[in-house]
Amino acid sequence: MFPVGYIRRHWRGQLSLPVSYWVNGPVLWVGLLVAAFAGGVAVDVYAPGRQALSAWLIAVFAVFLLVAIWQAVGTWRAARQYVSNGGTVGWAAASRFTCIVALMAYVGVAANEWQLIRRSWLIVTFHSKTLPSQIRLLNEGKEVEIAGGLSVGTAEALRAILDKTLTVRIVHLNNEGGVVDEGIRLGELVEARGLATFTARECVSACLLAFMGGKERYVGKGGRLGFHEATLFGIGGDFARGTNERVRRVLLQRGLPESFVSRAVATPAASMWYPTTRELLDARVITSVVDERAYATTGIGEWRDRTKLAAEFASASAGSPMMTVLERADPATYTSLTKIFVT
Repeated sequence: MFPVGYIRRHWRGQLSLPVSYWVNGPVLWVGLLVAAFAGGVAVDVYAPGRQALSAWLIAVFAVFLLVAIWQAVGTWRAARQYVSNGGTVGWAAASRFTCIVALMAYVGVAANEWQLIRRSWLIVTFHSKTLPSQIRLLNEGKEVEIAGGLSVGTAEALRAILDKTLTVRIVHLNNEGGVVDEGIRLGELVEARGLATFTARECVSACLLAFMGGKERYVGKGGRLGFHEATLFGIGGDFARGTNERVRRVLLQRGLPESFVSRAVATPAASMWYPTTRELLDARVITSVVDERAYATTGIGEWRDRTKLAAEFASASAGSPMMTVLERADPATYTSLTKIFVT
């Protein structure tokens, strides 16, 4: 780090023009870029997770902006002082022009990456659109469900549950996805524990990375799996190419055909590809299609439309002479049955 006095002297234009232009320009920027890269790697290793990485990205953009302004203003003033001391006007003008171009270039980069900056800010301030994961034990501890989304910490939360509940044999994934790293970690955890995976409703996006870790992989008759390209901070395309390649490698390592994987990761992030049952079976994505009634009912309330269930119960009761008689003769018992069905 430069001492405060040096920073102040550059800002006031009191350093020589060569020092202001070259040392505080290209040399400093190379050092900053190396430090930013090394810092990003360190954050990813020692503090993995989107919050930490997002905070680091925001800090890098902020520091770079401050340095760009500081460098441009200091060099501009040094150029003026350089001319006052008898220096050539051409060299001073060239250094000023270069500073303006460099500052404009940085502003252009920041504008181009605005969505990344905005997304990072939302993640840091916990306004990410990724739903928090909801984990519950089902069927007397034989099954566990991960619903909602795949937020940071989902894999560790499941690990803690599995360590304390040795009876779990199958993982329900009724989940809309989220953080790719969490999906990969979940898949590795599920594989290591020799568990099966199952979805009765929908497992999409990063959820599939967890689903593919199952020793056996089942889909209910009403369930489906959805694929699309990976995104980084909600941004797909070339920006998320590295993340997309990671997803590709994971799916290929799980034994999926190249043609299937290529279509999966080529589907735009704004859409979703839901393969047919035949396609899923042929690609060995799933082991088989099963009757979801053979498994515990999801414990997550959001999956159950109580109004719809109540209407279905009333309709079924109206067509049953026995239920009609029960409703009239023993309203309390009828009400109890209704609650059991709906809840």
